[in-house]
Amino acid sequence: MVWTYSGVRPLCDDESDSPQAITRDYTLDIHDVDGQAPLLSVFGGKLTTYRKLAEHALEKLAPYYKGIGPAWTKGAVLPGGDIGDNRDDYAAKLRRRYPFITEGMARHYARTYGSNTELILGDAKEITDLGEHFGHELYEAELRYLVEHEWVRRLDDAIWRRTKEGMWLNAEQQSRVAQWLLQHAGSVSCRWRRDVKKPGGGSALPGLLDPVGPVSAAPPGFVFTTAPDQYARYSRHTP
Repeated sequence: MVWTYSGVRPLCDDESDSPQAITRDYTLDIHDVDGQAPLLSVFGGKLTTYRKLAEHALEKLAPYYKGIGPAWTKGAVLPGGDIGDNRDDYAAKLRRRYPFITEGMARHYARTYGSNTELILGDAKEITDLGEHFGHELYEAELRYLVEHEWVRRLDDAIWRRTKEGMWLNAEQQSRVAQWLLQHAGSVSCRWRRDVKKPGGGSALPGLLDPVGPVSAAPPGFVFTTAPDQYARYSRHTP
């Protein structure tokens, strides 16, 4: 056995006779103080309903944030998902465009990243253009993409959360990946963001943020962590 994992699914007690009979649907509950400061709680739900859950959550919040528009995700594709209905066909297309990658690499890229693979391979003409090879066809170019676009910061992010390469990389190879991330993932600039202002004053969407300046200019009372594409997550620090 190489690797195991488990997850916990929260279910709302609907007084069913057995756990198997409990609904897998979700429940949304919202509270506010005098029509302000809404607190939205989400109970239940599952991976296959995440899109509808998110839309329903925003519907609940819409009365508090006037800039929220109507739902639009039903006909949208996820990032990289615009490759048609057949991943094998897209993998074959990748091999025609980048003949130096193996069939296994093409399948992995098509399945994991879809059309975002072009952000990994770019203008590469030969395998050496992908940078250091860490083992099991994991190249520096893929790690760089993961750091810049998919929140990868640590070893577990790269080889478990996002690629599952940890099932094949040995200890020495994993150590090299960790060292690369230590050198490169920490170099992404951290920036703070402020409320977007409406023309003529006032906040268009309280909490909706745009990039503005270095972390040294951050408002007091906030703490920051690095995030992709030179954006920063933020949270109010509570002693």
